[in-house]
Amino acid sequence: MVNTRSRSRRKVSSQASRRRRDQTPARKKKKAVRHDASTPQTPAIPIVPQTPTNPIIRALDPIVSFLSNSAEKIGLSPRSISRRRRASVDAQTEMAFSHPVWSAIFRNARDELESILAEDPDALEIRGAVGEMPVHMCCIFGHTDLAKWIIQNYPEQAEAQYEGPEYHGENCLHIAIVNRNYELVHFLATLPCWDKLLTDSADGNFFSLDGSLGGSSRHTPCYYGELPLLFAASTNQLHLLDYLLAHGADFTATDSNGNNILHLCVVHERKEIYDRALALWDERQQEATEAEATASVRKMWSLTNHEGKTPLVLAASLGKREMFLHCLECTCTVQWAYGPVTCKIYPLSGLDTPAAAEMVHFHFI
Repeated sequence: MVNTRSRSRRKVSSQASRRRRDQTPARKKKKAVRHDASTPQTPAIPIVPQTPTNPIIRALDPIVSFLSNSAEKIGLSPRSISRRRRASVDAQTEMAFSHPVWSAIFRNARDELESILAEDPDALEIRGAVGEMPVHMCCIFGHTDLAKWIIQNYPEQAEAQYEGPEYHGENCLHIAIVNRNYELVHFLATLPCWDKLLTDSADGNFFSLDGSLGGSSRHTPCYYGELPLLFAASTNQLHLLDYLLAHGADFTATDSNGNNILHLCVVHERKEIYDRALALWDERQQEATEAEATASVRKMWSLTNHEGKTPLVLAASLGKREMFLHCLECTCTVQWAYGPVTCKIYPLSGLDTPAAAEMVHFHFI
């Protein structure tokens, strides 16, 4: 016997549950979406970085960003570099608002600085968070007139160098060269201490090599050769290079690593200055006396650094293909030419076995 009452109850229950389902919003089933080239994707909302309100941090922020982006190239953690640089910036910012001298320098307020110095003539002798002095910050901020006024009234400030491990040895001439402040360079060239400024070495950590320039070792992004002349070459300022040479800079000078101007041209890939340096070397060889010519008979491209590397070998060890080919071409001599055929000799010293002194190459035009 069929229980119709039970069947009727099930039917009513089924209808009620169906009504509840219809009244409840349908739940969407989660499906794994596979994104490919044909699947349009919603563009991500760009995150706009907050602009620092402090003017000093805003002025130095590009430097911090550059160092952070270059961190992998110099084998350091971007976070550690940013933290270290920003700590220095924070300290300088605090001094700019808490110390009257730094505040006057930052705001280019000469009248305030004069009043401070009238009460305390030694106020310019203070050091900042990273070993800087007020005259250095004038140069960095581009307050050229104020920097010139300080040096004219306090001549000893012209010779001031950074202290401390980070920027040790940097002077006003280094800063003027990197910032392309030619007015300040020309002014410094008129001072009695000019010869000293030309020989000061900026050898702090910020400008130094990380180990060697070969193999897996890397150099810091601001390794410019320590000396002002090499700074000009590294930053690709040919006219300034000629100016420094015309005003007493030593063309053959090397830094503490034994690198000369050609080595720095290789590091920073400055072909034009490399050619200019070789031409200057040849000119001086022709102008030299017989005794001087005998003592310096070597070609400039054959001079080695403390690791025994010529500029050509350095280019090979750094993997700079374009500079390697350029250096190699500069070392060759044309043996003879006959119509479309040219015979060139390339020295292989430092690149091949000692027995292989040179390579003969026939070039067909």
